[in-house]
Amino acid sequence: MMRKGIRLRSITMVMLMAVLVWSVTLETCIARRGKHWRHNHQSSSDLSDSLSSKKPKSHGNSHHNSHNNNNNHHQKSKPKPKPKQKTPPKADDNNSPVISPPPKVQPPSLPPLKGSQVFNVMDFGAKGDGKCDDTKAFEAAWAAACKVEASMMTVPPEYTFLVGPISFSGPYCQANIVFQLDGTIIAPTDSKSWGKGLMWWIEFTKLKGIKVQGKGVIDGRGSGWWQQDYPFIDGETKLIVPLNNSVHQNPPMPVRSELDWKMPSIKPTALRFYGSIGVEVSGITIQNSPQCHLKFDNCIDVEVHDMSVSSPGDSPNTDGIHLQNSRDVLIHSTTLACGDDCISIQTGCSNVFVHNVNCGPGHGISIGSLGKDSTKACVSNITVRDVAMHNTMTGVRIKTWQGGVGSVKGILFSNIQLNEVQLPIVIDQFYCDHSKCKNQTSAVAVEGVTYERIKGTYTVKPVHFACSDNFPCVDVQLSAIELKPVQEKYHMSDPFCWQTFGELNTPTLPPIDCLQIGKPARNRVQSDHDVRSELDWKMPSIKPTALRFYGSIGVEVSGITIQNSPQCHLKFDNCIDVEVHDMSVSSPGDSPNTDGIHLQNSRDVLIHSTTLACGDDCISIQTGCSNVFVHNVNCGPGHGISIGSLGKDSTKACVSNITVRDVAMHNTMTGVRIKTWQGGVGSVKGILFSNIQLNEVQLPIVIDQFYCDHSKCKNQTSAVAVEGVTYERIKGTYTVKPVHFACSDNFPCVDVQLSAIELKPVQEKYHMSDPFCWQTFGELNTPTLPPINCLQIGKPARNRVQSDHDVC
Repeated sequence: MMRKGIRLRSITMVMLMAVLVWSVTLETCIARRGKHWRHNHQSSSDLSDSLSSKKPKSHGNSHHNSHNNNNNHHQKSKPKPKPKQKTPPKADDNNSPVISPPPKVQPPSLPPLKGSQVFNVMDFGAKGDGKCDDTKAFEAAWAAACKVEASMMTVPPEYTFLVGPISFSGPYCQANIVFQLDGTIIAPTDSKSWGKGLMWWIEFTKLKGIKVQGKGVIDGRGSGWWQQDYPFIDGETKLIVPLNNSVHQNPPMPVRSELDWKMPSIKPTALRFYGSIGVEVSGITIQNSPQCHLKFDNCIDVEVHDMSVSSPGDSPNTDGIHLQNSRDVLIHSTTLACGDDCISIQTGCSNVFVHNVNCGPGHGISIGSLGKDSTKACVSNITVRDVAMHNTMTGVRIKTWQGGVGSVKGILFSNIQLNEVQLPIVIDQFYCDHSKCKNQTSAVAVEGVTYERIKGTYTVKPVHFACSDNFPCVDVQLSAIELKPVQEKYHMSDPFCWQTFGELNTPTLPPIDCLQIGKPARNRVQSDHDVRSELDWKMPSIKPTALRFYGSIGVEVSGITIQNSPQCHLKFDNCIDVEVHDMSVSSPGDSPNTDGIHLQNSRDVLIHSTTLACGDDCISIQTGCSNVFVHNVNCGPGHGISIGSLGKDSTKACVSNITVRDVAMHNTMTGVRIKTWQGGVGSVKGILFSNIQLNEVQLPIVIDQFYCDHSKCKNQTSAVAVEGVTYERIKGTYTVKPVHFACSDNFPCVDVQLSAIELKPVQEKYHMSDPFCWQTFGELNTPTLPPINCLQIGKPARNRVQSDHDVC
């Protein structure tokens, strides 16, 4: 009995100890989880308030008030004072990049509430320790935010996120998304992450109303790339003589420790926006990019304010902000320190306003270089004012290559304060970045440039105007110029002018006597092809097709090249018995609506042995087409080969018996695509896509019965029916998603056959979206890569039947 009592007491003690340990552990977990939930809940509430109180952009002097208001939205009211936030670690120029220590381990955060507009990357699996790859979490958070208009994707403070090359793609995203960056994003430093080289690291493309804001940091950790270029001395740098005639023989560069010795030769831009409208970047810091820090390409309505760029003054080609083919741009209240131009304004830019910017170190603010490789460059209506520059190579500069065409006009540089700038005012129509450049007679014309209130100190030469003999610089206006050498006892070069004409509206210091007053006696006029006159800026809204055949039988086109059409290059409308072969189409990949070959209401068409590079569909097959055979075609850049869009404005569309085979596509938006509008009627059937080779195609295989080319399209029940579509031997690499089948609920896609599909992401390491299917029925005749498990095998249980009027 005594033993039994002792044993019973022992068992009781063990059970009591277990219950005690369990209760303490549970209490701790609940406390931690509650603290984390409260933190997320408060952040989400504040961020939602920020979203609900979005205001239109304010230009001019009111931007300071708007910035203060934005900051107030992010202040959190808590019952207890919050400890001071940790400052994200900065990379040491002389040591390996520092990675912040991982935060204390916490339980996983709760997922966002249903219907929430705020998507925190931590809720999608991000670690934020600076070591684990968080790319998948960022992609997942974006995919969720992308579906909700005026949503917010948040990157929280006090965390460091290692993120590889990533594209936040927008053709199918809702408008007015906010990317709230308060943490630190760092780039990978191993060469494998970059493959053979990419032009960008973080990209936002084809979005409307995208805003990137916060107090966070984007750190490109570019020292490994820069050191490959060291010592970096380009042609223009050789022309600059330091004030004391001495140079550092071995200027300090970051030590390469964990960085690979062989990074790709193509260096990425840290943050790029492409093809977007209504872009705003504010508050953030971008630092140590391998190349350019912030780039806008083909964007409209851009505002950059209250942000900073930082990289060493000797980091090669690290432009601060780079503008290309963009208009209606406002940059203000920004600090830019880099190894190249603080702001670079390239061809295709107009209506750019820069004010209240601090620049230095760097190469100043430049328009150009323009006209390289005899290209056409057009820049107009640029204002740069209220800018401070210190220790820069140049101040305000226009630089063009010999041999180019086009024009730079309507430029104002006003109230520029300079401190120890080597060359404050520069126009150089003989720009060359290497030792030998061929002398040529043509040039990008420079006219209508005004310099007013340019004041401060210089170290080499105050003014350098080197203009073309055949195309002199005209209408150059100078007033209130006061430029003094840093040290009077050192000899400085006098102002230099060559073929520069204009007016001295006030006395200048030093006297710029070399400027020729008035206009040149003779001035060579550019051809109509080269010049863009005032009338050209207001061309008719209806753009012409270059070559069109209508109502013809027995048509053959061969051997020729069609290039740079305002819209479609080659169109066949109501034609029978057509052959196109051994010809080419050429226009830039960003030229809008420039289809290569467009077929409409035509039958018995053969297209082969042809190269198509354009800004829209390489081949577009529209309603009324049948018996079309396409083979041995090279496509790219462009939007791939498309059937459609069909059924717009509730019209009837009939397409049948289309074969596309033995085609190579490279760097296209889509591969083979069928696109129809909601509300249409008719059918697409008897389609074969065979032996298609793909290289870096965004979306290789697409059926989209919800096609819409603007932000809002009405949901409708009727649809152009899609049936009998075969995909076989579709192989290659993709960059966004391998398969996208979005079919109608009322008229599902039926008899979709798939075999020998092998589609791999460009970079295996980074997560790409899985195949997507909606209301798509058919057969998988062979295994596919990746597995297309979303395809529904067989036929739909119920399928709405079109009326006799709607059937083709």
